[in-house]
Amino acid sequence: LRHAGLVANDDDIFELEADKFFTVFHFGPCFQPKNEQNGEGGDIVCFFSIFDSYDFGGEMGLDVMTQEFGPIAWSSGEGAPAPRFDKFIIHNGELINRERFP
Repeated sequence: LRHAGLVANDDDIFELEADKFFTVFHFGPCFQPKNEQNGEGGDIVCFFSIFDSYDFGGEMGLDVMTQEFGPIAWSSGEGAPAPRFDKFIIHNGELINRERFP
């Protein structure tokens, strides 16, 4: 995860530890509201579309060797569970809350 401040550098990249595996499929809105008490940046809030499990290879129904593309069959197969929508709250580089939306 890269925290984009006024100047992005290697110090802005951090890894979040989670209690279980997931794969981020799409990044949604991410923001850092100001802390009302001191006016500084508060917790980072991120929304992600994620897979709880995922079989790598043939992503989105593309067979690289044959160049055949079948996204409908792929998305209905067991190797592609429905993506979920989660909200993450990050405080000082640590994941403090994760909420799943139905």
